[in-house]
Amino acid sequence: MTKSVFLFSAVLLSLTATHAFACRCKRPSMQEAYDASALVVQANVSDFASMPSGEGNVAILKIKQAWKGPALDKISVISLTNCHFSWEVDREYIVFLYEEPNGMYSTDKCMGNVSGEEGESAVKWLEENSASK
Repeated sequence: MTKSVFLFSAVLLSLTATHAFACRCKRPSMQEAYDASALVVQANVSDFASMPSGEGNVAILKIKQAWKGPALDKISVISLTNCHFSWEVDREYIVFLYEEPNGMYSTDKCMGNVSGEEGESAVKWLEENSASK
């Protein structure tokens, strides 16, 4: 009986703990996003694949313009955990990226990535404020 109660409690706790780790973040200002990034680019998503677990994805980005970091034509970007960034193929984004120790780039929902009208505002801000102008 005690073992059953313990097992039931552990299962119940694990189910509720999942919700405790939901992705929540305050959207950074453009300056905060820029400062925290190793690479800041305007890019189009040419392809992406979701992880089998559903906890992330890998995207191939064709870079149109870079405001911070090396000038690259195309990169692979990983976005893992429940805070992974959701991509749309053929959509253009302003993307703020970390450089991982293995040299790959990553991002997530909390980095400040934008598209559409927000992307246009971000381009204006980057053109006025980035170090590579």
